[in-house]
Amino acid sequence: MTTLILVVLSLAVIAFVAVPLLRRGHGEGSGPRVAASTDDAIEKEVLRLRKHGDDCPNCGKRVMQGVKYCPACGAKVSARVCRRCNAPYGSGDRFCRQCGAPLAQESK
Repeated sequence: MTTLILVVLSLAVIAFVAVPLLRRGHGEGSGPRVAASTDDAIEKEVLRLRKHGDDCPNCGKRVMQGVKYCPACGAKVSARVCRRCNAPYGSGDRFCRQCGAPLAQESK
């Protein structure tokens, strides 16, 4: 019985103390720094994609680029696509991100 208690306590110490210390790393270039830079890159890409979305003409909510219907109200969102490669683009874009072709400018 005492052996079982010692084994359980040892596993608890390993799980709650040793594993987090190993994951944290020691010194330059260790795991969390790489993960943090990857997370930062993902966050920047998400923000970039959100900026390049459009507003729904019906309810005004932000709609991701390339979506055909607003997820909030169901209204049809006019798709803006490149004439050369059919890649979707945002309202502020002047050139296609995929092929570099100039995009049709909307008159306001």
